[in-house]
Amino acid sequence: GIAQGVSGLCLFSPSDSCQLTIDTNTVHTHLKLSDNNKKVTRVEEVQQQLPDNPERTNWFYSVLGSEGFNSGTHSWDVEVGDSTYWDLGVLAESVQRKGELWSRLWRIEFFEGKYSALKKTLQRIRVNLNWNRRKLSFSDPDTNTHIHTFRNTFTEKMFPYIRTREEVNVLPLTVSVSVE
Repeated sequence: GIAQGVSGLCLFSPSDSCQLTIDTNTVHTHLKLSDNNKKVTRVEEVQQQLPDNPERTNWFYSVLGSEGFNSGTHSWDVEVGDSTYWDLGVLAESVQRKGELWSRLWRIEFFEGKYSALKKTLQRIRVNLNWNRRKLSFSDPDTNTHIHTFRNTFTEKMFPYIRTREEVNVLPLTVSVSVE
């Protein structure tokens, strides 16, 4: 079941340049998106009857942002609070979403009390995709501390990626965009 007292994941950003929204066509059948698109809740007992469209994943309990990025720099903050299970990162547009997602998915993870790519317990994480410079970086916006950077040559649109098995509260999220 869902852990007791979990605050969920809250998304917010430091600027008002544009809104990032969850793509309803990508919501996993064991996750439910609220009417106002601000909360994603785990629905474990019964899968929702959703269309089996190509955008929807059937392996990981995940959602994607509705807008992909193929140039420039884009940042968003994610408040993870006391959540015990989450992944944050980006997923390439061309990835086949049926079955396990391992190819062209760049992410950091917190699961069973352990982090991948970081060690410190965090409340918020900033995700920064610099498509042109081939970097996906994660930092702690509360302390302005670098966590981890993936370096890769991105060749296609990358979509914000969030995976969770707990409640996720999505606040209005804006993305800082700069073109080099």
